[in-house]
Amino acid sequence: MKKLILFLIIFINLFSIELKSQTNVFEDSSSINVFLNQIVITGQLFEKKLNDVVHDITVFDSSFISTTNANTLEEILSYKPSLKIIQDNVLGSGLSMQGLSGENVKILLDGIPIVGRLDGIIDLNQINLNNIDRIEIIEGPLSVEYGTDALAGTVNLISKSITGNSILIKTDYESIGKYNFFSSYTNKFNKYNYLISLSRNYFDGWSDSENFTIIPKKNLADSNRFKQWKPKEQYQFNTKINRSWENISVKISSNHFIENITNRGLPRKPYSINAFDDYYKTYRNNISSHLSFNDRLKSIISFNSYKRKKNNYFIDLTTLESTLTDDINQTNTKHFLYTNKTDYLYKLNHKSDIQIGYDLNYENTQGNRIQEDSKNQGDYALFNNNEFLINRNLKLRTGVRYSYNTSYKSPITPSVHIKYNLGKFNLKGSWSKGFRSPSLKELYLEFVDINHNIIGNEFLIPEKSNNLQFSIDFNNQNKNYTIDFNNRLFYNNVKNLITLADIGSNYTYLNIGKFSSLGNLSSINIITKFLHLTNEFSLIGGSNNIEEDKIYEKYNYTKKYNLNLIIKLPNNNTSLSIFYQYSGKENSFSLTDEGDIINSQIDSYQIMNINKSLKVSKNINIIAGCKNIFNITDIKTNGINNNTHSSNSRLLIGTGRTYFLTIKYNI
Repeated sequence: MKKLILFLIIFINLFSIELKSQTNVFEDSSSINVFLNQIVITGQLFEKKLNDVVHDITVFDSSFISTTNANTLEEILSYKPSLKIIQDNVLGSGLSMQGLSGENVKILLDGIPIVGRLDGIIDLNQINLNNIDRIEIIEGPLSVEYGTDALAGTVNLISKSITGNSILIKTDYESIGKYNFFSSYTNKFNKYNYLISLSRNYFDGWSDSENFTIIPKKNLADSNRFKQWKPKEQYQFNTKINRSWENISVKISSNHFIENITNRGLPRKPYSINAFDDYYKTYRNNISSHLSFNDRLKSIISFNSYKRKKNNYFIDLTTLESTLTDDINQTNTKHFLYTNKTDYLYKLNHKSDIQIGYDLNYENTQGNRIQEDSKNQGDYALFNNNEFLINRNLKLRTGVRYSYNTSYKSPITPSVHIKYNLGKFNLKGSWSKGFRSPSLKELYLEFVDINHNIIGNEFLIPEKSNNLQFSIDFNNQNKNYTIDFNNRLFYNNVKNLITLADIGSNYTYLNIGKFSSLGNLSSINIITKFLHLTNEFSLIGGSNNIEEDKIYEKYNYTKKYNLNLIIKLPNNNTSLSIFYQYSGKENSFSLTDEGDIINSQIDSYQIMNINKSLKVSKNINIIAGCKNIFNITDIKTNGINNNTHSSNSRLLIGTGRTYFLTIKYNI
């Protein structure tokens, strides 16, 4: 009740403030048509308008990111119903696209792969959006352009460009104990543009039994020390410098990230005087350079490193002394990726564009659970894309990629895309082959302790897929409104799916799996001077075999519906944003030790967020709102074996209803 009263006071006060008359971003009728005129670069030969590309691309621009007050990649991607966020209260959140997840999803920062997967996923909560201008999402294989891991789809984060001199300070408070701070400084000196930014995100952990406090407080050494959602602290430091000449531009950037997660255990019975605690520390560093010559020759060179330590301690709760446990409970993982990608764009004529390039990647992984403590892998590829304007209405794009890998035999990867214009209608069709190479962990893992006996398999071969997509898009726009409708169908068929399988005395990774998925995504956008309404519906089904001789053919479908509504109030600088999502029941299958198939069913649930953005002055913005209005914390899952309920459990979804306040000060 205290949280609700505090939120209502802030929200009512924000609505009551009278503002000076300033230009509203929706009052200019030309801004109504900006929806289809957005410039995109992911997977493209040249920068192009969204309406001209052969792919179906979703763009979250800076305005949408700011309006929704999303701080991490996990928060913003939840606004797309065809994407599934996979939550873990310790490891973070992962992403599933077109029914495929983990290693099959490519996540890029300015075209450079983000490294550091745990159980195959990149933690989306570790990817901060403070320096991000827009996010471009392509669902379906982009293996020709980006190689391995782009089998299910690609998410590319585009950094903000450096313009002028400015200082930005941003603070966030959220009622579950989140305290965030961000600051950046940009300047221009002797034709050099540079940026320096620093952020700190702090979360003191949360359990549904704890009471609301504005300032975090220490917990007693009892059961309250255990948190369902683990405390974490993140630091990020970024620098960037740009320099342009008449025909050449150079961008050099460095990104550094540190995260500490604390997993305090429950007091151990019978006396509750000691406990086991885990501490996770993550370091992620990215140093890169981008070179462009005449916008034709482009080259990226980058070095990425990821380090993660897990330490387990025995805690005496009477003296609070801690002792490091046996070495078998400690892990130390390091992963390095060196990348050099260069492509040349050649325009044969006004109807034909050609792209040729090479993509060099060298990986090294180290750790006490890797065979011989260190393993390397090189992947060296040539790729080509061709785009032809057959006539004024028909566009054709073809591509192919060939690579040599030091650990496995690489497939040749082709793709074909067609776009046909029928006035206000656009028809798009594509066939793409995708592949996903075995990770170094799947090849060389050696995880043996009292609870695990998992051995990698260096004879694995890549997963291969065929992807078919078809979409129809209708657009009607004038000076007063824009209406855009899109309906997309897709089908994936994956072979050589890599599966962790029981081979008697231990587990290992084998190429025995098959997987197929199909689905439909429908969306409608309505934009007027003061309103932007988006309705999206997705229906995605998946079918796979759990073991080579145990195939379950039935497709399991999951329904999702999203509504995003942004209202710009007339004659002032105030906007209201409402987000609603319905996630239908979800079925999945697993195999018991006895070989029986278990159908697990996850209940449906609803999420709703609302926030108010207020521009108090030229330099100050305030955003206040409520997340998870329906107060969802967990949902029921049922395990069904031979048509009988064999188990009931709860799946953690979120931290319940929370209230937040954000203040941005831009000098």
